[in-house]
Amino acid sequence: MRASIILENDWLRCALDDSGVIHELVNKRAGSALVTEGDGLTGWKMISNVSTWREHPLFDKDNHAKVTAGPSSVEMTFDGIQGAREKQAFRVTMRWELDGPELRASIEVDNRDKEVLREIWFPFISGIRELDKRADHHLLLNYSTGIIMDDPLVNLPRYDGVNFGSRPGGMFFTRGFGKYPLLYPGVCSMPWLDYYNQRQGWYMGYHDMETPSTGLLMRARDQERDMQLGFVRYPMVQPGRQWKSGMFIIRAHEGDWHAGARRYAEFAKGKIGVTPAPEWLRTAPGFHLTSCIGQDRRINNDYDHIYDTFAADKAAGLDLPVLVFGWVKRGFDNGYPELEPDERIGGAGKLRAVIARVKAEGGRVMLYTQGRLIDMCTDYYRDTGSRCCVRSEDGTPYIDEYSFNSEATLYPNRQFALSCPSTKLWEDQLKKQIDIVMDLGADGLLYDQIGADNAFICFDQTHEHASADMAFHGKIQMLENLQQYAREKDPDFAIIGELICDAFLQKLDITHGWETQDGPDTPPYMHARSEIYRYVFPDHRPSCRMAGSVNGYSNAFVNGMVLEQAHRRPGAEAVADHCDQLQKLRANLMPFFNASRFVDEDGLTCQPESVLAKRYIGENGSNGVALANTRAAAITARLTIDAPARSARLYWQDGTETTVTAVAGAFSLAIPAQTAAFLMLEA
Repeated sequence: MRASIILENDWLRCALDDSGVIHELVNKRAGSALVTEGDGLTGWKMISNVSTWREHPLFDKDNHAKVTAGPSSVEMTFDGIQGAREKQAFRVTMRWELDGPELRASIEVDNRDKEVLREIWFPFISGIRELDKRADHHLLLNYSTGIIMDDPLVNLPRYDGVNFGSRPGGMFFTRGFGKYPLLYPGVCSMPWLDYYNQRQGWYMGYHDMETPSTGLLMRARDQERDMQLGFVRYPMVQPGRQWKSGMFIIRAHEGDWHAGARRYAEFAKGKIGVTPAPEWLRTAPGFHLTSCIGQDRRINNDYDHIYDTFAADKAAGLDLPVLVFGWVKRGFDNGYPELEPDERIGGAGKLRAVIARVKAEGGRVMLYTQGRLIDMCTDYYRDTGSRCCVRSEDGTPYIDEYSFNSEATLYPNRQFALSCPSTKLWEDQLKKQIDIVMDLGADGLLYDQIGADNAFICFDQTHEHASADMAFHGKIQMLENLQQYAREKDPDFAIIGELICDAFLQKLDITHGWETQDGPDTPPYMHARSEIYRYVFPDHRPSCRMAGSVNGYSNAFVNGMVLEQAHRRPGAEAVADHCDQLQKLRANLMPFFNASRFVDEDGLTCQPESVLAKRYIGENGSNGVALANTRAAAITARLTIDAPARSARLYWQDGTETTVTAVAGAFSLAIPAQTAAFLMLEA
C-alpha cells in the first residue's frame, strides 16, 4: 500500500498509510530522510493472547484504520485488530502530530475482547538507512552511562526475514547482562536513542511522567538492507480495561548526539531530580573497595584489613571512604538478605571495633548489602521472601544464578529469587539492613544491584504495583523512603546503589557503576561513552567501577566520574598508582568540582581529537578543562575555550603545577604519554 496521508510543516514531511505505517520521514531543512520508501516497511506490531497461546502476533499490514487527518496531525482508529489467527476486539487509536522538528506519537487501547493485549511495539519504524553517504553514522544507546555503535547498519544484530531469535544475532540488540530487549528503567539508563552523523541526526525518546517497563528495539535486516528502531510497552491490557501510552518523540536535529541529549534533559528536568549527598561523601575524591570473605566462603582478609586499607591510603595522602564487601559469615553472594558478621574473624564485636577505630582517625566505612537478590535456601525466603519476589505470569519466581567457578564445573551452585521493589515487605527488609549497618557503626551502605536491574514484569497481584509493567516504578518511592528512614536516624548516613538508571540514581547519593569504560572484550565498533549520562545529568554521581586500566581511569577522571580504587593486584601496580594520583588531583580540585557543572565539549575545541578534553563551568562563571593523553607517546594539544582568559593554571596528576598563557586565543599544552591534567582558567 502506498502512503496517502501527508503531514507537513516547515521542518518535516511525514507520509503514512492507513495501516499506520510510516513510508517517509524527511528533514526538509537538511534535505535528508530517516525513513525512505522500500520493501517491508513497518509502523507497529502487537502481541495478544489467544487461549493458551501467549505470542499471537497482530501486524500493521493486516489492518486499516478510520482516518481523521489535518495538515500536521492525524488520528487513526482501528475498530478491532486482525491477528495472525483471528480478529480481536481491541479498539486502538493512534495519534501522530508534527510540532516543529518533532513527530510526536501516542496510542490508546480499549480492550473489548475476551483476551489480553500483551505487548505493543509502537512506534516500530523501518526503512532507516544512511542519512548522508558522505558521513560516518553512529547509534547512541543508553546502556550504563552510554555507548555508541559505529555503522549500525553493518554492526547491529541481523534479522534474515525468517529467523527471529532462533540463531545468534536474530534478536534485538543486547549487550552485557542486559536481557532482550534493552529495558528501561534498568540496564537502559535513559529511554532514548539517537541515530546521527556529525552533521545531523534523529532523536527517538519515550516521554512519560511515570516509569513503566519500556523496551528499546533495534536491529538490522538483511533482505531490506535497512534497520528497525522503536519501542515496546507491556501494558497487559485486560478485557474491559483501557490503557494509554505516554508520548513518543522522533526529532530531527543538527549536529551529533548532544542535540538528542539536550532534548531528553529538557524533558527529564520535570521528572528526574537529584538528592544532595552527605558532605563527607560529596567532597571525597572517590572510595576504596576491599573484601573479607569470598563467594567460595574462604577468608581472604580479616576485619583488621579494613583499617589497614584506610591507614595505607592515609599514609599515601589520600582520604578515601572504604567500601567493604564480603563481611558476612556466609561470604559474598550467599545467604542474602541475611547479614551477620563472621565469628571466624571476630564477629560483630571485632567489626564494630575496627569501624570505630577508622572513624576515630577521621575515616569513613561503608558496608555492602544486597538490594535485589534473595537466596532461596534461607529462612528469610521461606518465611517472607517468597511473598515479595517478582513472579511470572504462571506464578513462578524469576531466578538469577551466581557462581564464580574457579575449580569445579557444576553450575550454578547458588540460585536467587528477585525481589519486587513495589512491596512493603521488601522495603521493610532493606530498612532492617540500614539498622544492621548503623548498629555496626558504619557511615553508609551499598545496596547491590538496586540501581538498574532489568525491569521485569511482575504478575503477583498481592503486590502494591498498579499493574504488572509498573512494578519497577515503585522502586523510586521505595528508595526515597529508605533515604528518609536513614536520614532521620543519621543525617550523614550515605546510601549508594549499584548500576545506573536515571529514575533510581536521583534517589541515591552515588551509584556504583558498571561497564562505564571499554573493556578487553568490547568490540572495536562499540565505545563506552560516560560523558553521555554526565551531559544529561551533571548532578548525578556515578562511579567508574574499577576502570581497570590507566586510560580507563584517565577517561573516568576527565568525565568527572567518582573514582574507585580496589586492592592492588600483582602486575597492575601502575594502574593503582595512576588512580591514586588522579584521586589526589581530584582532592586538590574538589572546591571547584563541587561548584561546577560538566558541559562536555560545549564551547571547547581541542586538537588533535585523540586528546580527551571536557569542560566544567563553576557557579561563579569560572572555567576548567579536564584533559588526558591516552596515547603511548607525548602529544601537543591546542585548546580554545569560549571564555575570556589569557592565562591558566595547569595541575598535573603528579602534583606539579605550571602557569600557561594563551596565544592568539588558544592554549598550547605538551602532554606526556598516558597523563591527565586539569586546566583552571584565571580571571
